[in-house]
Amino acid sequence: NISDSLLQGKGHKMANQQIEWGFLNESIGYINIHAFAGFGEKVSRRQQIDTVAASMENILSQLQHTEAIVVDVSFNFGGFDASVFTVAGYFTDRPVHAYTSQVFADGGFFQESKVMILPAKNMSYTKPVYVLMTDISRSAAEGFALAMGELPHVKLVGINTLGILSGMLGKSVGPFYLTLSNQRLVTPDGKYFEVNGVPPDIRLEVFSKKQVFDGHKIAVNRLMDMINEHLNLQN
Repeated sequence: NISDSLLQGKGHKMANQQIEWGFLNESIGYINIHAFAGFGEKVSRRQQIDTVAASMENILSQLQHTEAIVVDVSFNFGGFDASVFTVAGYFTDRPVHAYTSQVFADGGFFQESKVMILPAKNMSYTKPVYVLMTDISRSAAEGFALAMGELPHVKLVGINTLGILSGMLGKSVGPFYLTLSNQRLVTPDGKYFEVNGVPPDIRLEVFSKKQVFDGHKIAVNRLMDMINEHLNLQN
């Protein structure tokens, strides 16, 4: 219902239909990232990243005149980190420390290098951005929320993400195979959200038991009202 309803029948799909975008109104753009993987059929990860970059450049060239953008990862099951930081790079004009990875081994956590958001070469959008997330948002989608939350013009909206930000440590147990969380992603101010999930700046229920079928549309419209109110106060 995104293209037909929220985007008034004028939505567009790109990158193997994993990115959907358009306008909520004349002032507010909308980008829904369905996953951070699967941007092409039977192509390399490098080709997928190139597809993401080309798609984001195309999209933001057409959303530059808007006053705000909603980036929706409320039903995103994750993917790979390279696509996360490719997208995030279009929302900053300078390098930003997103988080530091710490990996558990031999009874303690060992600090790896800082993970940075690097600005895209040709374009950036630094007006207000609202990232919509839920407890369905998981894995790389949570890393995206965590990284975007470090940008000064970004607000996280929704409810806590699922809480499985860690990379997967694979282990064999007899004939079975399982994965464990052995990593924590620590923000510059020392916080990490494994298990509890990344918290929002603005709490907004998206998928409720009372509104199973149209809760998402209602939530996006409520967020649009909040943004309009904020824009009117600025003006």
